[in-house]
Amino acid sequence: TPGFRQQPNVIHYDHLVLALGNVTDFRGLRGLPEHAIPFKNLSDALYIRNHVIHVLEEAAIEHKDERLRRQLLTFVVAGGGFSGVEVVAELNDFVRDVVRNYPQINRNEVRVVLLHAQDRILPELDEKLALYAQRILQKRGVDIRLKTLLTAASGEEAILADGTHIPTRTLISTVPSSPNPLIDALDLPKERGRLKADSSLLVEGTNNVWALGDCALIPTPDGGFCPPTAQFATRQGKTAAHNIVAAIRGGEQKAFQFKELGKLAALGHRSAVAQVFGFN
Repeated sequence: TPGFRQQPNVIHYDHLVLALGNVTDFRGLRGLPEHAIPFKNLSDALYIRNHVIHVLEEAAIEHKDERLRRQLLTFVVAGGGFSGVEVVAELNDFVRDVVRNYPQINRNEVRVVLLHAQDRILPELDEKLALYAQRILQKRGVDIRLKTLLTAASGEEAILADGTHIPTRTLISTVPSSPNPLIDALDLPKERGRLKADSSLLVEGTNNVWALGDCALIPTPDGGFCPPTAQFATRQGKTAAHNIVAAIRGGEQKAFQFKELGKLAALGHRSAVAQVFGFN
């Protein structure tokens, strides 16, 4: 329904590629849609930067209400995967650097908290690397709370599963993530909410619908499934293009095969952890 009016336009296709990606999904989490800041794209990052400056400006002139001042100077990030770790690292660096411009704020008043449901952050990485990253962040003042689940939020608090309330005016959530809601509405085979595709990226039970990227469940030769990362998605795009041309003109279909190049997470202060070509 493009344009200024909701006037549907029906487009007929010979082949359809579904590459709708993931969205931040706060359904069922009380208060998060209204009060949690998602971290999905560049506009989210710009919003967070401006929001942080705003709360520091407010905190610098707030001397009467101690509870409000504590809320303003507490920054909470939910999710200890790649996105959560990178945003908390950058946020921690940014806040502790910028706060020097506010002599009314004692640096010790600033709290940066990372909530993670598992027993260590960065579960996608080798345990030794993940624990190293954990120590680096803690050394830089990040309060990491493991085995801790965020269940609800108000405009003034983050509410945890164990009943703990963390007073804050800045709650950033990188979890949970799920395929675009449009995928739910399609009458196509799905598993774990994602479209089931074969190794040629053709959606099961179809001969002209293709799926790739985060919204698709694509098998790997070792019996697993492709992770939702850009290095897989961009190469799936090339495979899908080749196979669509082969379907139209005739020719051999390619099976998607790709061995991950590596993973990395930035930790701020020009430091990072990485697994590249099997090396830590």
